[in-house]
Amino acid sequence: MNVFISYAHEDKKIAKKVYDDLTNQGISCWIDNKELLIGQMWEQEISCNIEKCSHFLLLISNKALSRNSFVLEEVKIALDAYDKMSNSRIFFMPVSLDDCKSQAEKKDKRLEKFHWGDLSKDYSSGLTLILKTLKESQKTTNIKTWIEHPTDMEFVWVEGGSFTMGDNIDDETPAHKVTIDAFWIARYPVTVFQFKEFIKATNYQTDAEKKGWAYGWPKGLYKKTPFKEQKGHCWKKMHFTQDDHHPVVNISWNDAIALTKWLSEKGKDQFRLPSEAEWEFACRARTQTPFYFGNTISMGQANFNGKPALHNGTFVKYREQTTPVGEFTENKFGLFDMHGNVWEWCADTYAKDAYRKHERKNPICLEANESARVIRGGCWNSFESSVRSASRSSQKRSYCDCTIGARLLRTI
Repeated sequence: MNVFISYAHEDKKIAKKVYDDLTNQGISCWIDNKELLIGQMWEQEISCNIEKCSHFLLLISNKALSRNSFVLEEVKIALDAYDKMSNSRIFFMPVSLDDCKSQAEKKDKRLEKFHWGDLSKDYSSGLTLILKTLKESQKTTNIKTWIEHPTDMEFVWVEGGSFTMGDNIDDETPAHKVTIDAFWIARYPVTVFQFKEFIKATNYQTDAEKKGWAYGWPKGLYKKTPFKEQKGHCWKKMHFTQDDHHPVVNISWNDAIALTKWLSEKGKDQFRLPSEAEWEFACRARTQTPFYFGNTISMGQANFNGKPALHNGTFVKYREQTTPVGEFTENKFGLFDMHGNVWEWCADTYAKDAYRKHERKNPICLEANESARVIRGGCWNSFESSVRSASRSSQKRSYCDCTIGARLLRTI
């Protein structure tokens, strides 16, 4: 954790006090009058350190706003950086030193969406909230990541452990304890951009392109016509619009395997699909509730077919399509879109009684006479029960529709 403290010259006394109090708690902070060296280009150093910090702590007052101090330029740099991040991550932390909040929001409308701290009335309580915020956010900022090039696929390190897999419902039974070794798993589902890079490099033809169709709806006729074969639908075409940041859909299990082989062949690292035990362990992130949020879930927390809810201050209804990856709150492992958005292919062959045959360590079901492969996580079209951590479904290896994508695992 590295906290950038932004303040104006008029407020340097309280800024120093905040710096001292945070560093006394073992929190690494960057503040100009402590860190800038003689001869350094201060504007360049400040911009560079804002971009590198884990948290931007803004200490702002009416005095600073009235003279348009450089702190406003720091705010702009930090907000521009935040706009490129997941909206669920705590990065920008505005704290008022007097009744300046409304005036600050007039300077930059983006400040309106944040909950503010306050050091003007009760310094001790205000500092306590700052410390609590940093501590809570550290749960997902102290995450070990690795990025694959040229796809820029980001992987998160997941420490192994034991958990209770399954539930007492249908093919999720029996709930049973299993132990999983550590692994790297993609932070997001495979995106359109990443799949496009694979296609450009290999000229690979997907199962949907070979057949000339995938399951879905005609454009503009979702829910008005049956879900069936749609001519010309493939990873590039479906009834809704996607850009490079959306999860790729209309890919089969075979297509996902081809992607892992390409990534494995072009470098030293090896890639594969996760087993469903690894997938569920990653999704739960050491929780045992139906969702990593708790016992319930809303459309403000994930993209699925549920009840209308607030998301980022906006009242949203059923979206009827995918959303860009990373728009919702990640779990404690730092993984996004584990509930809803797209179903994700797993390595396992599907068997209704698979859990009765499971080994207790790193279980995987691979049956010779397979009929289907496991998919997990639910999708934008799923009801609440299907986006639970334990929910299972399956499709044939060559099956393609507009609700299924993939998430990859990097082997150690």
